[in-house]
Amino acid sequence: MGIKRESREQRAKQAALRLEINEPKGKTKERAMKRTVMVIMAMCAIGLSGCNRVHITSGTNTGSGSFEQKPVMEDSSTNVETNVETTINVGTSSKDSNAGTPSSQLFPLPLSNWYPWKGVTRKDGTTNNECIINSNGRLPSSAGIANEHLGTFLRGKTLILYFSNTSVSTFPDGLMAKVEADDQVIEPPAYTFPVEGFLPAGDTPANSGIEYRIPDTFNGKLNITFYPAELKDLKITAYYK
Repeated sequence: MGIKRESREQRAKQAALRLEINEPKGKTKERAMKRTVMVIMAMCAIGLSGCNRVHITSGTNTGSGSFEQKPVMEDSSTNVETNVETTINVGTSSKDSNAGTPSSQLFPLPLSNWYPWKGVTRKDGTTNNECIINSNGRLPSSAGIANEHLGTFLRGKTLILYFSNTSVSTFPDGLMAKVEADDQVIEPPAYTFPVEGFLPAGDTPANSGIEYRIPDTFNGKLNITFYPAELKDLKITAYYK
């Protein structure tokens, strides 16, 4: 059977050769061009068939809010890999998430000259924009710390607060504090899920402070009012931008 198959193939090749020999020269060139076009079309179809894919192989934090990733472009039809570099800007936050320190756009807001009222005691922290809050038992419905002499320099700016060491205090209803400018509540961002301006109790993420937009009509008085709770070494750190 193998011998018969081979002889048939040979006869077919010889017949094709005779056709090409007897065919006019122009026809032979035309057929060759058609074959070339067909090959090119086939190659284009392979290239456009969606066989290429990208998968991320490594990433490098380049600082300044950028993250450099090096994906690999893999062609499944040829098994050839080509390195492609892309830079993705991931933005900046209120604090540098790598260093754990405030970024250069933030300015410390001193808390050393704020006064407490109604059962709150305060003491200075390690920096002038940090204070530590305690209470004599559970606070009444209105108690906190305030500064009435900030002037108007904060108009249109953003106050940024960080609360920490919250786990040792007792917050019966799970609410912690609210901010008031000239005795008017400033709502924190909606993603914090405030209740009548009060933040839910808990430490503020180190790289994402709670931001409060100061009104353009601000006249110089800021309050941090605590929800009725028992406070123990609650730490507050303040910045503005």
